[in-house]
Amino acid sequence: MLKEKIQKDLNEALKSGDSQKRLVLGMVVTEFKNREIAKRTQLAKTISDIGELEKQSQLNDEETIEVLAREVKKKERSHRAIRYW
Repeated sequence: MLKEKIQKDLNEALKSGDSQKRLVLGMVVTEFKNREIAKRTQLAKTISDIGELEKQSQLNDEETIEVLAREVKKKERSHRAIRYW
């Protein structure tokens, strides 16, 4: 899965000392976790089995791409605002 690849890349950046890559990937992984928490909260209303809840709250590749796209848009807006000033 895409999420695992990004986590692996983050671990490699940590080992290699690539601070810029580590920072960017770390922010992305944090957003993945936030999205999974939100998803788990919604699913908890209908699923009582903890194992099943954990399994279904994991992001699939489509949801992972949505998170990435949202983060890219945020960064683009931020950079445009900075250039404006």
